[in-house]
Amino acid sequence: MTAFFRDLRYGWRSLRRAPWYALSVTGVLAVGLTLTTVAFAVADGVPFRPLPFVRADELYLLRADASRVPHLARARSTQHAAPSTARVSAPHWST
Repeated sequence: MTAFFRDLRYGWRSLRRAPWYALSVTGVLAVGLTLTTVAFAVADGVPFRPLPFVRADELYLLRADASRVPHLARARSTQHAAPSTARVSAPHWST
Protein backbone atom coordinates (compact mmCIF):
# COMPACT_ATOMS: atom_id res chain seq x y z
CA MET A 1 0.00 0.00 0.00
CA THR A 2 2.90 2.35 0.63
CA ALA A 3 4.12 1.83 -2.92
CA PHE A 4 0.71 2.85 -4.25
CA PHE A 5 0.73 6.14 -2.34
CA ARG A 6 4.33 6.77 -3.39
CA ASP A 7 3.37 6.23 -7.05
CA LEU A 8 0.35 8.46 -6.58
CA ARG A 9 2.50 11.28 -5.17
CA TYR A 10 5.02 10.85 -7.99
CA GLY A 11 2.25 11.07 -10.60
CA TRP A 12 0.78 14.17 -8.93
CA ARG A 13 4.16 15.91 -8.90
CA SER A 14 4.75 15.01 -12.55
CA LEU A 15 1.39 16.46 -13.55
CA ARG A 16 2.05 19.64 -11.57
CA ARG A 17 5.32 20.13 -13.46
CA ALA A 18 3.50 19.96 -16.83
CA PRO A 19 0.05 21.53 -16.32
CA TRP A 20 -0.80 21.80 -20.04
CA TYR A 21 -0.09 18.11 -20.51
CA ALA A 22 -2.29 17.27 -17.52
CA LEU A 23 -5.07 19.48 -18.86
CA SER A 24 -4.89 17.97 -22.34
CA VAL A 25 -4.89 14.40 -21.01
CA THR A 26 -7.87 15.19 -18.79
CA GLY A 27 -9.72 16.78 -21.73
CA VAL A 28 -9.04 13.85 -24.04
CA LEU A 29 -10.25 11.39 -21.41
CA ALA A 30 -13.39 13.45 -20.76
CA VAL A 31 -14.24 13.68 -24.47
CA GLY A 32 -13.58 9.96 -24.97
CA LEU A 33 -15.77 8.96 -22.05
CA THR A 34 -18.54 11.29 -23.19
CA LEU A 35 -18.54 9.97 -26.75
CA THR A 36 -18.51 6.37 -25.53
CA THR A 37 -21.42 7.03 -23.18
CA VAL A 38 -23.44 8.72 -25.93
CA ALA A 39 -22.73 5.91 -28.40
CA PHE A 40 -23.87 3.23 -25.97
CA ALA A 41 -26.93 5.25 -24.93
CA VAL A 42 -28.02 5.57 -28.56
CA ALA A 43 -27.21 1.94 -29.32
CA ASP A 44 -29.20 0.80 -26.28
CA GLY A 45 -32.12 3.14 -26.84
CA VAL A 46 -32.71 2.66 -30.54
CA PRO A 47 -32.46 -0.94 -31.73
CA PHE A 48 -32.52 -3.02 -28.53
CA ARG A 49 -35.65 -1.84 -26.76
CA PRO A 50 -39.10 -3.00 -27.84
CA LEU A 51 -41.66 -0.57 -29.19
CA PRO A 52 -43.77 1.15 -26.50
CA PHE A 53 -47.03 -0.50 -27.57
CA VAL A 54 -49.05 -3.32 -26.16
CA ARG A 55 -48.52 -6.39 -28.38
CA ALA A 56 -45.92 -4.59 -30.49
CA ASP A 57 -45.33 -7.77 -32.47
CA GLU A 58 -48.77 -7.28 -34.05
CA LEU A 59 -48.00 -3.84 -35.56
CA TYR A 60 -48.08 -3.47 -39.32
CA LEU A 61 -46.88 -0.74 -41.62
CA LEU A 62 -49.22 0.24 -44.40
CA ARG A 63 -47.99 2.62 -47.05
CA ALA A 64 -50.23 4.56 -49.35
CA ASP A 65 -49.80 7.49 -51.63
CA ALA A 66 -51.47 10.81 -50.82
CA SER A 67 -54.51 10.11 -52.99
CA ARG A 68 -55.53 7.13 -50.85
CA VAL A 69 -55.33 8.83 -47.45
CA PRO A 70 -59.00 10.01 -47.51
CA HIS A 71 -60.02 6.35 -47.69
CA LEU A 72 -58.63 5.73 -44.21
CA ALA A 73 -62.03 6.31 -42.58
CA ARG A 74 -63.61 3.72 -44.85
CA ALA A 75 -60.81 1.29 -44.12
CA ARG A 76 -61.32 1.79 -40.39
CA SER A 77 -65.03 1.05 -40.64
CA THR A 78 -64.56 -2.13 -42.69
CA GLN A 79 -61.64 -3.67 -40.87
CA HIS A 80 -62.08 -6.76 -38.77
CA ALA A 81 -58.53 -8.00 -38.21
CA ALA A 82 -56.96 -4.99 -36.48
CA PRO A 83 -58.61 -3.36 -33.46
CA SER A 84 -57.43 0.15 -34.33
CA THR A 85 -55.62 2.17 -36.96
CA ALA A 86 -53.73 5.41 -36.91
CA ARG A 87 -52.58 7.88 -39.52
CA VAL A 88 -49.04 9.16 -39.24
CA SER A 89 -47.63 11.78 -41.54
CA ALA A 90 -43.93 12.00 -42.14
CA PRO A 91 -41.95 14.70 -43.92
CA HIS A 92 -41.18 13.98 -47.54
CA TRP A 93 -37.50 13.58 -48.28
CA SER A 94 -36.35 14.49 -51.74
CA THR A 95 -33.18 13.14 -53.26
